[in-house]
Amino acid sequence: MAGLARADSLNFLASPETGRLIATFDFDEKMSSPVKIKSQYAQISSGVDSVDGSNALVARADESESKWNICFEIEPGLMQPYHYYRISFDYKLLEPATRQFHPYFTTKPRNPDGRQTAPTIEGPVNVVLRKVYEVVPANHSDGHFALGIRGRGAVAVDNIRIEKLPRLDTTVPAVMDHGASWRDFAGVCAHPTRQSFYKTEKEILTLLGKMQALGIGYLRTDFAWRVLFPESFDAPDAESMRRAELIVDEANRRGLRIVAILSAPPKWASSRPDAPSTLPYPAKNIADYERYIRIMAEKFKGRIHVWEIGNEPNWYKFWLAPFSDYLLQLHTASRVLRKTDPKNFILNGGLAATGFVGMWGANVDALPILLEPKNATAYDALSVHAYPGHPDEWLYLVNQITALMREKGVDKRIWITETGYTVANKATEQDQADFLEMLFLKLAAHPQVDRLFIYNARSKPPPENDFERGLGILNLNLTPRPAYHRLQKIFQGPVPAKNPAFAGKNAVQQASR
Repeated sequence: MAGLARADSLNFLASPETGRLIATFDFDEKMSSPVKIKSQYAQISSGVDSVDGSNALVARADESESKWNICFEIEPGLMQPYHYYRISFDYKLLEPATRQFHPYFTTKPRNPDGRQTAPTIEGPVNVVLRKVYEVVPANHSDGHFALGIRGRGAVAVDNIRIEKLPRLDTTVPAVMDHGASWRDFAGVCAHPTRQSFYKTEKEILTLLGKMQALGIGYLRTDFAWRVLFPESFDAPDAESMRRAELIVDEANRRGLRIVAILSAPPKWASSRPDAPSTLPYPAKNIADYERYIRIMAEKFKGRIHVWEIGNEPNWYKFWLAPFSDYLLQLHTASRVLRKTDPKNFILNGGLAATGFVGMWGANVDALPILLEPKNATAYDALSVHAYPGHPDEWLYLVNQITALMREKGVDKRIWITETGYTVANKATEQDQADFLEMLFLKLAAHPQVDRLFIYNARSKPPPENDFERGLGILNLNLTPRPAYHRLQKIFQGPVPAKNPAFAGKNAVQQASR
């Protein structure tokens, strides 16, 4: 199976698992192969540029923001496919970083498109910090570590360590749980509420028919405040409301349970009405937000039972306000939804893995904050997102999350409300089908994972980028890709039994259901 590893890592465990050191690079001695320094961007230096008082690698670049310059790299071969590694290093920014110009690192092959998602090196200038990252290489070319600079910037790096961590046996169990159903585990993300994406009722009904035939039990979609009530609560948008009613009723008629994403205040209610988009900002008045939640809860009482409060609030693309503002919304929505219908099931806004790995502007503290006992009471299952290059990465990521739960003293089931594999970056539709098959079989067997949602139902149209357009299991014209047929076949069969070995030694024990 081809593809790029986009690994995810939690850097804040108090008691991380011990690894076996396989390589160190401190730049105090002559570098040997497999280390390669790009002389036009980097050099060994000491003095004021030192990190620990000795030599350091100092990388400098002054280019346009479109340039992703590699300064230092470890060639493939040191890290092997399907094994689990921790990479750590000390660093000191020598110039301020910005969204457009910043140092970064990557464990992927050289791919300009993929490099734009590489974890960013951030922090105050001239302060020594440490970065920790974990990866499961998806193939031989993924066993690669590189340091670079997007556009311009300067950074000193030292004490690079690569450790091999204990490897899970990720063989799909032969034992099946004949009492389990794929309809209780599998879901798909779609956006039929968006009139720009699904232009006609026929397209909506075709989508719902395809999802019913696929054999899933859940459909995740947005019910945005700004779309439903663009002018005021007293003047709802008639077509948007009609469409929302249609989607909910037709989905329920087909046995599809809706996961409703509640987000996005309109300009009239936003704390930032002057912003290009109101999506990443809270409501100006929490009472208005509470009314929006109550209206939705009462209107769809008995028809929607699963509610997701926002989307990816740990990433700047979806949240630019203080995280405390998001927590206020989460607790408010939870209280209203539970009071309206005790059967309602609450999810936090799915956390983006970009936050875990430290992408530019991401809140790496969001997960531990959400797992504080006082905040964990506001939701019934923890919702997370990631798009790895190999299914095994999800198993390690889930185990890291459950280890953090244990440290915090909470135990939440995990709903993976977004994941997928794109037909882009030279990956084929067959690669996508292979990936999704193994993803569902493996994650269904993980004791802590309760639900898994594929993003996306349908390929997006231009001008969306290649990555987004490649994520659909249906083409833009709603015809199936090979992944659709592969999943349909899997969902007609039994579900793998839960395998305690997948949880590893750090995972929280499965809670009684």
